[in-house]
Amino acid sequence: MIKPKFLTTPDYSSESMQYDFLRQLGLESIQRVSGGKWTDYNYHDPGITFLEQLSYALTDLGYRTNFPIQDILLTSNDDFDLEKNNLLIPANKILSSAPLNKVDFRKIIIQQIPNVKNAWVKPVEENQFGFKGIYDVLIQCDEEIGDNKIKDIKSEVNQLLMENRSLCSDFQEIKILQKDTLSISAQISLDSFVLGESVLAEVYQKIEKLINPSVPFLEYEEMIAKGNTTIDLFTGPPVIGGFVDGKELKSKTNEIYISEIKELIENIQGVVSIDQIDVFKNGIKVFEDLIPFGEDSYPSLEKNILNYQSASERIVFYRNSNKYEIDTVILSQLYDALTVASKTSFFKPRQIESKDFISRFTRDDIERYFSIQNELPSIYGLKENELGSSAKAKRIAQSRQLKAYLTFFEQLMASHLSQLVNLRNIFSIHKDIDKSFFTKIPDSVPELKSILLENDLEKYQNKLQELTETDEKKFLRRNHIIDHLLSRFGEFFNSNLLQKLTQSYSDHLSENEIHRIVLDKKIDFAKEIIDLGKNRIKGFNFSIPAWGHENISGLEKRLKLMFGIQNKDVRSLVAPIIDNYQNKPGKVSWRNKQVQVIKGSKIKIVSRSDDEYSEDNVSIYCPDQSFFKSLFLFAPRSKSYRIVPIRINKKVVYNILFRIPEQENQVLIYRSSKKKICEEKLEQIKEKFRTFNNECEGMFILEHILLRPIVSTNYITIFNDENGDQILKSYRPAPFEDQREFRDDIYVLGVNSENYSVQKTKGKKSFKIILYDILNNPVFESSKVFDSKSNAIDEIQKITDFFEGKRQKNTDLKEFSSIKIDIGNSHEFPVNFDYSNSLSIVLPDWPYRFQNSEFLDHFKEQIDYFIPAHIKFDIYLLEVDNLALFEETYLKWLKSKMERNYDTSDIMSLQLIQLLQSYKPYQ
Repeated sequence: MIKPKFLTTPDYSSESMQYDFLRQLGLESIQRVSGGKWTDYNYHDPGITFLEQLSYALTDLGYRTNFPIQDILLTSNDDFDLEKNNLLIPANKILSSAPLNKVDFRKIIIQQIPNVKNAWVKPVEENQFGFKGIYDVLIQCDEEIGDNKIKDIKSEVNQLLMENRSLCSDFQEIKILQKDTLSISAQISLDSFVLGESVLAEVYQKIEKLINPSVPFLEYEEMIAKGNTTIDLFTGPPVIGGFVDGKELKSKTNEIYISEIKELIENIQGVVSIDQIDVFKNGIKVFEDLIPFGEDSYPSLEKNILNYQSASERIVFYRNSNKYEIDTVILSQLYDALTVASKTSFFKPRQIESKDFISRFTRDDIERYFSIQNELPSIYGLKENELGSSAKAKRIAQSRQLKAYLTFFEQLMASHLSQLVNLRNIFSIHKDIDKSFFTKIPDSVPELKSILLENDLEKYQNKLQELTETDEKKFLRRNHIIDHLLSRFGEFFNSNLLQKLTQSYSDHLSENEIHRIVLDKKIDFAKEIIDLGKNRIKGFNFSIPAWGHENISGLEKRLKLMFGIQNKDVRSLVAPIIDNYQNKPGKVSWRNKQVQVIKGSKIKIVSRSDDEYSEDNVSIYCPDQSFFKSLFLFAPRSKSYRIVPIRINKKVVYNILFRIPEQENQVLIYRSSKKKICEEKLEQIKEKFRTFNNECEGMFILEHILLRPIVSTNYITIFNDENGDQILKSYRPAPFEDQREFRDDIYVLGVNSENYSVQKTKGKKSFKIILYDILNNPVFESSKVFDSKSNAIDEIQKITDFFEGKRQKNTDLKEFSSIKIDIGNSHEFPVNFDYSNSLSIVLPDWPYRFQNSEFLDHFKEQIDYFIPAHIKFDIYLLEVDNLALFEETYLKWLKSKMERNYDTSDIMSLQLIQLLQSYKPYQ
């Protein structure tokens, strides 16, 4: 049956598209304001005719204004980038961020590194000084890859981690897990109606899934079907290899029970009973129900498929007491079918598709305006050459007067369409957009030039724009628009303080120029808004060059953009002035003297000898650090200088005098025989100090966790009783891994009194308890000494009873023991330094803005607001000499960290710690 077709009525729900409504609204307005002067509201009235034409024109404007937004923003189907220009960012970019937690880091490793089957990130809880924020990474590679690729995988993982490292955190070790092979020997009775190959394939597949689960990679639709929202899906690291559901990420298998395996097999359809089962770990039979796996290994099931008949350990089926012969070809096909159906761990790059919006119209389609004067009756004489050559001057004047009256309304409508088509430019973060109101001449008005004062359309356009938007209004509206765009991301840029400070030391700039500078800084901030949000917690990558590169943390990048600091990369802040700032006492003599200004009074000045001045150099008087800092406050300002003529040896010379408010006498800094040269030199001096102020602004953010000692350090293990008192400690310091092995053996060694011995302390009348390993090597000793051998022997029984009680309860060793650094072997790193969750921010104390307390307080407030809540920070303001020493040490430290020169790195770290402890933090 053919379905009937109907003509649908367009949706004119907007009042701007309803002609009858607009006409009635106009009539009501006329009646309300005209009173009794206008009594005829019928169709023949000229005013009603104009009203009807304007109402009709407005419906056309309303129709275009209500176009779908993509028709307006993407006119002409050009390559306009809405993301870059208007911050219209798709969900997968706007919601993504750098990794924030252990699950996020697991995801990026699994998604982005080929040949990695699984990964685990775990905090290093037992480490030097009890550091927080250090992690170990465990990597399980695909079993098919060879040993030659293991090193490459480890390097790729390290690079990925360094690129995404969080602030005040670090990765200690990347471990490639070794495989512990489990093989099963069993005799199983089957039901009469099942295929043995099918049961065996399912046994292999389910046991592998139990002990060594794969990580599922899912499609967008699959994640939505599981109850996730779009926000859930794209929050976190960017999706690259398909979605990974964090809930599906399991902990590493550290133990498995044989009873679990038996239960799993028994629940497979077709299995009647398990008559006998043995499990082998790396070829050795397991007698206990519990099968443990080390921290550095993972379990993998040995699946005898093609080699089933020759395997020493295999699963044998019986049906009706008869042995079932397995067909290895069928087994292989069935197992492959199961694994392919459930194979979810794969490296499949995935691109998040975004809709390609296409506009139905060109720019001219939306912006073109057709004058209503072309539609009015000829009696009004408004069309081209409609009056004719015989028309009298009065008639022409009346026609032009009406034309000018109607053009006022038409100008508003034409400009509305221009504003509409430029909507994407209005809400743009491009610096070259120099207006927020757009105008267009209604050039379809017949004989438009006839009503213009200067008969020039270009001049009319310029005057129209000038009247529409002043510079003051333009900057105000542009600021509001950028603020609106930032508010979409929950961001704010404080331009008031920047404008005030810029104004105070830039007296050479006009108000509009200052507005432009501050607006450009706000736009620079807006352009990086996605990166700032995404990398808010990210630290810098110390495995690649940092000095001279924009390799900085997310926090540092935010602060530099927020406060308009020009230096985006890591560089020296003293270098711009170090060649000019040198303390040379005794080499330059300054003295007070009195000089006579030509046609003026005598004044006291501070100057050098007359023969020490030349037209090539400027001499800056700088008696102390306080005066040096004042130079950066007052040297850029014109009011700090005077040019005065004086007579020397009967010759007139011009002198540039400089003075700061606290200084009693002016300082003679430059002299020339020509006033013009002095004026030029004065502008150069002011510009030089403005440049100094800009180039010396910057910061060094130092994460304390990166200053921890890295060189291989010895540790000691301590066991505590129920009261927290020490009972045993390491006999001698040893590397961390060795100490962990010693501790793990305590449930074997510590419960047997035969492993203990009592020894007399050398040179003293006291005794100690020594615990030996199976090779008769001393591993632990008692923490306290005993005054008699019998008391020590009694203590041995208490210690063994303590360990036996803990063993029977299967108590985690970490609950009553700890592995700590041997302080005597750590380059004497201070133990009272906050290594964990702390950072220091080092600033120069001389740039103009860094001397402003309001600026510094706001700087500190913003750090406190944006820094993660668990991180503490201190700000240090350093003078030139101190900062130069800090920079030298910091540069060496960066280089040693990048080159993994751990000995040098530890030395430089210790020096940086000592420097930081010598500074006084800003309060």
